[in-house]
Amino acid sequence: MQRIDYNHKTIAELLTLNGALRDIFILGSTLDDWNNVLHGLKNSDYGLDFLIDSEPAELPHNAEEIFKIENSKTLRVRQDNIFFNSYFFVDSEIDFDIDPRDFVAFEQGEDLVNFMRFLSNLTNKPCILTPELDQEYILMKILPNSSKIHV
Repeated sequence: MQRIDYNHKTIAELLTLNGALRDIFILGSTLDDWNNVLHGLKNSDYGLDFLIDSEPAELPHNAEEIFKIENSKTLRVRQDNIFFNSYFFVDSEIDFDIDPRDFVAFEQGEDLVNFMRFLSNLTNKPCILTPELDQEYILMKILPNSSKIHV
């Protein structure tokens, strides 16, 4: 991986439409990491929607409560027209998916970088962007408290 400064063109290339979503991961996560993310999101300017079986519901206070819910659950984080979606599959990885079609303006790549940096700083762990369902192929990596992007 090469270290670069932020570059709109590079981010746009990572979001090139090919029909697949992209995944954002914090691997090796704990319930404490999830709780830090939930707390950070609740206190941020991001819009939040929590759904149980596709129906709006109140966002529980902590991750433990969310993982106890047996029905399907989704946390949608909104930044303008961009949606970062988490489905709480396992507590050992924080996972959000994004649809490259949401990124309609060239400059919106910055929103992706800012969200990944936000997650990385909240957990103090690296945040990676991968093709859908492929954790081995890292498209971009952001380290905690770093201004650099690794692609």
